[in-house]
Amino acid sequence: LLGVLALLLLAWTADKVTNRIILSSIRRIARETAVQFDDLLIEHNVFGRLAHLAPAITLYFGLPLVPGIPESLNVLTENAVLATMVLIGVLVLGAFLTVIGKTYAVSKIAEGRPIEAYIQVAKIAVYVIGGVVFVATLTGRSPLVLLSGIGALAAVLLLVFRDTILSFVASLQMASYDMVRVGDWIEMKQY
Repeated sequence: LLGVLALLLLAWTADKVTNRIILSSIRRIARETAVQFDDLLIEHNVFGRLAHLAPAITLYFGLPLVPGIPESLNVLTENAVLATMVLIGVLVLGAFLTVIGKTYAVSKIAEGRPIEAYIQVAKIAVYVIGGVVFVATLTGRSPLVLLSGIGALAAVLLLVFRDTILSFVASLQMASYDMVRVGDWIEMKQY
């Protein structure tokens, strides 16, 4: 019990140190620079979410050092901490993709070439992969077992959303090849 309390105190201390000392230093440095990218990282709390890894890492590496914990409880707790670390990583990647999208949107090369749809697709992919890894880590099973079940579900979803997927792919091709511009004459004979 004393070992668990000491580990929890150490994790709490790691959280406070990262939040109060390291994050405040990063925020101060970001305010002083002229670069907009680091300000967006602060605004979308990328570093704040990343700071939550400190107590999780402390718990993960500290649990095997605590004597007297039953092996089954130790494995269950380690899986839960690893799943939490996966969740934090997914949230950090999602916020980072948002920052990349906003940075691109204010740049000069963004005129006429929006990448908002690409960012959203990347976020969906990150969340789906993160969700699979989260559940697999939490249950202690291989992600391939979950992916086989998701494969059957994906086949059904592809049939249902076939037209939406085809439209999305067509819009990607039109945007990447710069096929349509403002002022072009578009003709649809059936209408």
